[in-house]
Parts: sequence; C-alpha cells; structure tokens
Amino acid sequence: MKLWLDTDFGDDIDDALTLEAILNDSNIELLGISTVFKNSPLRAMLAQEMVRRSGKNVPIYAGKSLPLQGLRKINHGEIYNQYGKELEPIDQSFIAQDETNQASEAMLKAMKDHPDAYVLAIGPLTNLGVAVSLDKEHLLSNHPIFFMGGDWKRRVSEWNLLCDVEAAARLFKAKLDLYAIGLEETEKTRMSKEEEERMRSTGSGPLNDYRRKLMERFKQSTHWEITPHDCLAYYALLNRNNLLWGKGRPQVEVEGEDAYIKLSEGDSLHYLESFDRLAFINWLCQSMN
Repeated sequence: MKLWLDTDFGDDIDDALTLEAILNDSNIELLGISTVFKNSPLRAMLAQEMVRRSGKNVPIYAGKSLPLQGLRKINHGEIYNQYGKELEPIDQSFIAQDETNQASEAMLKAMKDHPDAYVLAIGPLTNLGVAVSLDKEHLLSNHPIFFMGGDWKRRVSEWNLLCDVEAAARLFKAKLDLYAIGLEETEKTRMSKEEEERMRSTGSGPLNDYRRKLMERFKQSTHWEITPHDCLAYYALLNRNNLLWGKGRPQVEVEGEDAYIKLSEGDSLHYLESFDRLAFINWLCQSMN
C-alpha cells in the first residue's frame, strides 16, 4: 500500500505512534510526509529524526504553519511542540506562513505518480485545503483520504477541524473520497496504565528508543493519559473493509470560537461508526515492534 502522511507531529504523542506504526509496516510504502500547523518546520525536523532512526528514506516537507484564515483566538495559548526539547534552542514564536505551497504540491505530485495511493491526515487540514485549491487535474478525487477529525454523532467541537475551519469546508465541498475518524470514536482508545506499560516495553532498537523517549517527554509535559486518536485513523485505513461506516453530507457550522459538524443525507463522506477496542490495542502494541 502506498501512503502519504500529513501530520502535526510534535504535540500529542499519537502522531509519533502513528508514524512508527507506518515505518514498522513492511507492506507500506510511505511516499512522503508533510507537516502542518504553527511551527511546521520544527515538526518536520522531529519527524525526520524518527524516520532517520528507522533507516528509511522518506521525503519530508514543512507545510503551512498558519491556518488559511489565520490563527483563531483558541490557538494562541496552546502548549505545542513539547518534543522540541530534543532540539535546542527552540523558537517559541510562530514561524512565518510558508509562502510556497511545496508540501501540497508534493502531495499532489505523489498522487499523480501513484494512482493507487492513499492520504492519511492526522492534523489540521490546512495542507489538504491548499491541495484542493491547487488540484486543477482533480487528482485527489481518485484517492481515498482518511482523516482524524470532527465529531460525527455529538455536537462537540473537535480540535483538528476547529484549527482550520476553512480548510475543512474546502474538503467537504470538493468531490472527494473521504473517510472521517471522529473524536467520539477515538476517545475510546484512551489507554490504561497497564496498556501504556505494555506499549512502552515493546520493541528494541533506535526507533523504539526514540518512541519511548517521546512518550516520557509527553507524560512529563502534560501528565495526560495516552489516547492514540491518530493511530485509530491509520488502523481504520488498513481495515476499512472490515469496519462499520456511516454516510452523510457534512457542513461546518461556526459559533463563536467553536465549530461543529452538521450532517445531512448523502454519501459524500464516510465516518467510522464503531470498532473493536481490544483488537485495536493489540494491533497498536504489535505495531510498535
């Protein structure tokens, strides 16, 4: 399977876990990685370190640092790039928005060169929103796009969509093959202490050591339980024919600083209805080896 990964690697630990699972999978050809949101160049450097430790050669592009309509009020106080302690000094100012569209252009070229490729987006949808605008050949319409975002059964404002409402709206208006893995399902992946320890103790070697270091820094920085939201999106991509999907036609509704999904009848988007949590946790731990 050929895959393009778009990620906000460097905040929550689930991006790192997803990338490691991809790198460990001999059946996956990772065509490229694009990073997104705020300090996108630093995110690219952090992802590059994980790729380097895997021994693989994957092109990485620093994508858009700012959402299409600029930062919303909610974005300014967020703690981000917690893994940046690996790279000193850290520039805590937001890096200027990428004036080129290199990440989105590289994504589109990969889709043109590889007609059977998939896109997995596990951060704000800015790079995909730009790609939709640039896609004069309608390349994206021929490729399934899986993304972690939205809440499809509740009126809950979800982070990835909220960070770039305009990009999400562009995606939903385009005629694309979209598969959404929503917050209402990914919340169910929150790991117990025993499950965290099982994953922490799995595997050996440079890549596994880096993942353990990132897990420790994440826990020290946030004191949060590990919830592998993004990993479920990758799992759903691999197992899409064995999972239950709902269908609908989505719109984004903005109310003040919140944004919600409104679903009407249609089949322009699939959203994950349910999954076997135990099977997912077992798969995730095995993917770390």
